[in-house]
Amino acid sequence: MLEMKKWQVRVQNPQDVRIGYQGENLSRKLEIAVDELENWQYKLDLCNVDGKANVLDLARTGDRVSVDLAREHVAVSGLCQAQVRGLDGSRERRSNIFYLDIGASINALDAFEPLEPSEFSQMEQRLSALSAQTETAAQQAEQAAEIVAQAVVHTPEIREGTWWVFDQETGDYLDTGVAAQGPRGVDGAAGPQGEQGEPGQPGKDGADGASFTIRARYDTLEALLEAHPSGEAGEAYAVGTAESNTIYNWSVEFEAWQDLGQLKGPKGDPGEKGEQGEKGDTGLTGSTGAPGKDGVSAYEAACKAGFVGTEQEFNAALCETPHKLSRPAFVTVQVPVSGWSGQEAPFHQTVACTGATADTSQSKLTVCPDWTDGEQLEAVAQGQVVATGQGANILTFTAYAQKPAVDLTFQVEVQPL
Repeated sequence: MLEMKKWQVRVQNPQDVRIGYQGENLSRKLEIAVDELENWQYKLDLCNVDGKANVLDLARTGDRVSVDLAREHVAVSGLCQAQVRGLDGSRERRSNIFYLDIGASINALDAFEPLEPSEFSQMEQRLSALSAQTETAAQQAEQAAEIVAQAVVHTPEIREGTWWVFDQETGDYLDTGVAAQGPRGVDGAAGPQGEQGEPGQPGKDGADGASFTIRARYDTLEALLEAHPSGEAGEAYAVGTAESNTIYNWSVEFEAWQDLGQLKGPKGDPGEKGEQGEKGDTGLTGSTGAPGKDGVSAYEAACKAGFVGTEQEFNAALCETPHKLSRPAFVTVQVPVSGWSGQEAPFHQTVACTGATADTSQSKLTVCPDWTDGEQLEAVAQGQVVATGQGANILTFTAYAQKPAVDLTFQVEVQPL
C-alpha cells in the first residue's frame, strides 16, 4: 500500500510499485493511506508509456483512498506516471509525480490451431486398432501385451522441462513438447505465524555488498524524480537538507529509487579530555598605529549626495523619515520536553516570547538554537524543529520528524518594524 503525507506520495515497499498486469479487470485494488482529513475529493491521474492519460476516482474510507483497477486502467504495460489530485469546491491540490508499474501479459484470447495427437493418444489409438482387429487375434493379443509391457517399463519422463514418452515403433523416447510445470498461480493468503524455532547455526559471511556513489543532493523526492526518472547501478542521491537527508539508490531489480535511510550513525561517546598544553610565551606588543582621519558627518555626506538646506533642516527631515528600525531586543525562549503535544509527528509546542506580534508586518523574529550545546543541536536536527508561527507575545515550534528528548533553548532576536 502507498502512503501520502503532506501531499508527498512515498513508496515504502518497492513491490508496491507493481499495481497489476496488462489486461486484468477488477481483480486488484490500489490503496493509498492519506493524512489530510479535510473534505477532499481524491482523483488519481495516470499517464502510460504511450502518453495517454486516464483519471480514476478514488473512494475514501477512513484514512485510506482506493480504486478497483479495471482493464482500461492497465491497458498498456510498462512504467506510468501517477499523481494524486484533491478537489474541494474551487480548491485544487496536487501531490508529487510518482511512478507505477504495469506488468506485461500474454494475449491468449486467440484460439490455437488444433494440436497433433499426443504420444499417449497415439498409443491409445494403436491399442484400440489392435483390439478391433479379429483376423489374427493371437498375434494382436501378443502385440497388445508387448505394447502394454513397454508402456509399464518405459513410463513417461520429464526431460528439460517437458514430458517425453516412449515410442514403440522407433524404440526411443520422443519429446511431446508439453510443459511439465504449469504457470505460477496467484499467491495465497498468508498463513498464521508459527512458533519460533530454535536458533540455527551461524551462516557463512556473505559477499561484499555492491558499492554506490552519491551524485548530488535534492531537497525533495519529487525534485529527484523530475531530474532523474531512472538511474544506473551504483548511482545514488541524497534527498533532504544538508544536515538531515535520506539516501535513494537505484535498484536494477525493481527499476525504481530505493530508500536506504540515513547514512548518519548514532552519536558516539565523548572522547577523553586531553592534557592541558604548556602556556606559550607572551608575544611582542605591536607598535601604535597612526591616528585615523575624522569622518564626515551625516549632514556633510547628505550635502555631497545632493541635499540642499541647512543642518537644522536636514535634522528635521531625518526625524520625519518613516520606517526607521528600532533597536532589536534579544529574548531567551525555553522549549521543555514536557510541553510537546501530539501522539505522532509532527509535534507542536507554543511558548512565551516577549515582543512577538500576531501581525507579522509589525515585528520580525530571528530564531536560533543554543549553538554551544551539542546535545541540543543534535536534538533540533534529528527532530527537524523549527519555529512555525507567532502571536501576541507567543511563538509556536514544530518538530516534523520526532519529539526531542531534551529541553531546548532558543535565542530570538525581536526586531520591531
